[in-house]
Amino acid sequence: MPFPRNQTTSIPPLIGNIDGEIIVEPSPQFPGFGTVTIPMSSKIDLFDGQHRNFGILETCELLCNLDTQTVTVELTENLPCAVRQQFFADINGNASKPNAAINLAYDRTNILSQMVREMVESNDVLFRVTDFERTNITGKTPYWVSFKAFCDASGRFIRVSDDSDRVQQQNDLRAIWEAWCEFTGLSDALGGQFGYRKFLYVKRII
Repeated sequence: MPFPRNQTTSIPPLIGNIDGEIIVEPSPQFPGFGTVTIPMSSKIDLFDGQHRNFGILETCELLCNLDTQTVTVELTENLPCAVRQQFFADINGNASKPNAAINLAYDRTNILSQMVREMVESNDVLFRVTDFERTNITGKTPYWVSFKAFCDASGRFIRVSDDSDRVQQQNDLRAIWEAWCEFTGLSDALGGQFGYRKFLYVKRII
């Protein structure tokens, strides 16, 4: 896609999933190629390339000479959310600077991170304060703790192996983090003025 000042660049494909029935008509001349008809009632969700998609839309609004340009889109069909998340985790894990928090949250092959995710999602207090997408928590985010921090700490409490009792370990994680919430007063800290309470809470546990 051309940019001003005669600069050029290439854009990796957008990757998404089609929720809905599609019609594929194979090409009689070129095996392996064909025409795909996607009904207007279908829903297309991107699971990799959301930021590129926003940039493409913004570029189309700014420039009017893009009629000869194309962007590759790779689409899967009717994949469940868990599989799409694994796709994203695999792609993100091979990036030059992968986001550790979101990769841990979506990687279904990582037993420990999925145990931690189940634990966090089952605890209303922890779920409200956990950032699943950022590794570093700043003052601008409404969340208090990164999912990666929970994974790192949980890895010190339990050791996952092929012969470990997963049910017992899951119960241990729940008990440990419930006790942590009670000890630190996290439930009480969620009330009142959010920003000030957050500051006092973080200062207290540090």
